[in-house]
Amino acid sequence: MASATVVAGMALLPFAAATLRAGEAPPPMPDTAPVEQESSLESTLEKIWNLPMLYNNPDNPVLQKLAITGRYQGQYYWLDSDKGDADDWENRRWWIGADMTIFKKLRIKGDIEINDDLNPFYSNLYEAYISYKHSDEFLLGFGRREFLWSDEYKSSKYVLTFERSLLIEQLRPSTATGLWAAGKVGNVVYDAGVYFGSLDSELGSFDEGNFYTLSIGYDLAEQMGWKKSLVKLDWLINDTDAGSDVPKPYDHALSLIWSAEKDRYGIGTDIMYGAGEGSTADVFGISVIPTYDLTDKLELILRYQFATSDGDGLRAPGRYLGKAPNLTDGGVGDEFHAFYGGLNYYILDHRLKLMAGAEYATMSDGDGDGGAIDGWQLMTGIRLYF
Repeated sequence: MASATVVAGMALLPFAAATLRAGEAPPPMPDTAPVEQESSLESTLEKIWNLPMLYNNPDNPVLQKLAITGRYQGQYYWLDSDKGDADDWENRRWWIGADMTIFKKLRIKGDIEINDDLNPFYSNLYEAYISYKHSDEFLLGFGRREFLWSDEYKSSKYVLTFERSLLIEQLRPSTATGLWAAGKVGNVVYDAGVYFGSLDSELGSFDEGNFYTLSIGYDLAEQMGWKKSLVKLDWLINDTDAGSDVPKPYDHALSLIWSAEKDRYGIGTDIMYGAGEGSTADVFGISVIPTYDLTDKLELILRYQFATSDGDGLRAPGRYLGKAPNLTDGGVGDEFHAFYGGLNYYILDHRLKLMAGAEYATMSDGDGDGGAIDGWQLMTGIRLYF
């Protein structure tokens, strides 16, 4: 059931083959840049990255695109803290799936997570959805999707730091199954949906209630003369039963975002608030990420994050501060600060990049029951997708 659900696009491979036999031949893949501007390595990599594109013809009235998709992210970390040290390699993400566009309006997409030891090969469903794009103004989708909430919680393919900020991880769901509508009308962007309150290794159900999201933003880039300038508010409303395993235990979660790029500079700012459900403490925080392109391929990334709560409502990040061997009380505290600096080298833009970063983080524990921690993390890794 799992594999059939995930690779819905794969199931249509015979259909795609029939289309090709009917006389259609896939056109050569266009170069992403003039050959004279590409290095030999880039040209070779482009050819390799184009191999999973099994078919690409926008003029075919039935099948426009059929591709195998994949994502791998691996990283090594060293932790040096006052609660002990740790280091290890982690296969952070390892996914494979399929992506298909038919009738110029319908997209079918699915991805599965793969077990590290390949035994068994299949771990769980990550995404599996179908969407209908009527126009840039309106898209309707249904299924399990990567949940986009806050500026940092864009797709992991494009995240600039190794891990997202503590409070973002604490407030947002990872993936969710539901129905959503999205689009851009003039300078206004929107995304609104209703999602299942429970989630298993497949699609989940409404058995434990549901939750709602609304994202509304305004694009200021044209008025400012910048490459990008977007102000956006993301709001999550939790109406699930106690113990629901999808939304975190907050009645409301809000994220106010400004994301901008101009010339070689970029910045992402995020102000977050979570209203705790029941005995869960309210939380508040900010994240600021300035960036600078040192060259066309090398980018400097900085980040400062701050989070606070009513009582010990914060938990040390599992990657990787929470792995300190002598940390007690689960690394729970009431105030968190972290400073990150890193370099990203884009071999083939975000499709293939190398990353290195260092972060100093400190958690205070108002209750004094062992959750405080102070330490440095060094990280290096590779990220790719196709």
